[in-house]
Amino acid sequence: MGYQPNMAARRLRSSALVEDSIYLAVIASLETPFSLVGAVMLGVQSYAAECQESLQLTIETFRMGQLCALPGLHNNTRFHGAIITNTGLDDDAFIATTTFSMPVVLFLRQIAGANCVTSNSAESGERAAELMYSRGCRRPAVLAPLEMTQARLDRMDGYKAFWRKAGIEATEIWATSFNERSGYAAMNGFLSSDGQCDALFVVGDSMAVGAMAAIKLAGLRIPEDVAVVGHDDLDFASFTDPPLTTFHLPVFEMARDATSLLLQLLRSGVQPPVQRIYPAELVMRASA
Repeated sequence: MGYQPNMAARRLRSSALVEDSIYLAVIASLETPFSLVGAVMLGVQSYAAECQESLQLTIETFRMGQLCALPGLHNNTRFHGAIITNTGLDDDAFIATTTFSMPVVLFLRQIAGANCVTSNSAESGERAAELMYSRGCRRPAVLAPLEMTQARLDRMDGYKAFWRKAGIEATEIWATSFNERSGYAAMNGFLSSDGQCDALFVVGDSMAVGAMAAIKLAGLRIPEDVAVVGHDDLDFASFTDPPLTTFHLPVFEMARDATSLLLQLLRSGVQPPVQRIYPAELVMRASA
């Protein structure tokens, strides 16, 4: 699968698009957190502002699981290249079996044969578990949403794999959505049904905020009774009570890199597939 360049040092052009401009799309599911979309767009716009090309940027959206129905993805009538993020598992299966007529760069996901700029999500989960294990925690749990993406699934699997090697099974707690309210409801339901844990890894900071509220409402202390680690290092993470230990991804820099790669593919300057993996930084705060 993937894009096969068929032009040498010249721009893609279509009668439906303005001559001498390159149209780039950031394609994200409607379920994508606004903070991620904003950070990606800032990175894309930053690189575009420094570029010698005449670039036009657009945001295209789809319902998770319905990427295949997005207009313009199968031809060059709407854009010449795309950065795709926050796809569901069904979308990933579609990408893996599709040959696109334009260059595509996946963002925060990795599929064999596809260009991508991503991170090692499983490693984040493993490091979260390692931290809590070193703190003496032995009753782990992981909180994840039902609307699963590759990155979220890999974070959860990495966390569970570490504990399994230590002879301990991590409890799965499922939230209906990827937001604060769902995180609170899921954790509150778990604790209200006599669920117990002393190490909670939450695959996204938004849900972690809600989970922490439920933990405190149950009369438990963070981190003395339950250590909490999130992921994404959203702006509010340092202002929670206590401040949230989490993983930081250089999304701005990664988005710039994805834009650069996309333009190189358009110019036939690199041979696909190109896969670039960024490390996630563990940001230590008071919650773990």
